[in-house]
Amino acid sequence: MKKTVLFAHGFGVMKDARGMFTQIAEGLSLQGIDPVLVDLNVRDATGNIVLNSFSAQVDILRRARAEIKEGEVYLLCHSQGCVIAALAQLPQIHKTIFLAPPIGNNYTKTIEYFSKNPLTTIDMEGTSRLARRDGTFTIVPPGYWAERKGLDIQKLYQEYCSKNVVCVVKATQDEIVSNEGLEEIFREAEIIAVEAGHDFKGEAREPLIALCGRLVG
Repeated sequence: MKKTVLFAHGFGVMKDARGMFTQIAEGLSLQGIDPVLVDLNVRDATGNIVLNSFSAQVDILRRARAEIKEGEVYLLCHSQGCVIAALAQLPQIHKTIFLAPPIGNNYTKTIEYFSKNPLTTIDMEGTSRLARRDGTFTIVPPGYWAERKGLDIQKLYQEYCSKNVVCVVKATQDEIVSNEGLEEIFREAEIIAVEAGHDFKGEAREPLIALCGRLVG
């Protein structure tokens, strides 16, 4: 049977961020599995990434799912993409894989992380500019923080896991999100611990690609 994997990337990036999804997609393609990567945000003319609202990202993911007409569909999500998937509640998903899901809604930690760069400017009532390592910015429009603050992420995950087959890949060295309480929140899901940071870089990347291949294949 034909298998397709739909990807949902994380906060403030695009589908090709740090090469993680594109490398996983290449590995899946070698197994005869079709990868579908979508951009949930927008890149402007200067290379900066402008965040879409949560509802806009959900709509993009739903449209992408609707375009897949046959076979088994898997959902592979990273970081905030896990939240988007839980909100989207896509129909007929054979298995969902959550990579390094944020288990709390502590947006102050996100702010603290980006504020380490002196070029970052935070305006909770207006537009924030989060400086990235490549010299570009993630542009956070007005209302994003308020919209995010209203989400009960843990409840979303628990409701999603009660209706779907879920595998959580826990990054044990995660420097972005906390793993505290992950096992309790995802008690209905399979949990696989991987020695890696949030983006599964370096030596963790190849094992992650192989793991995703096994979970889908």
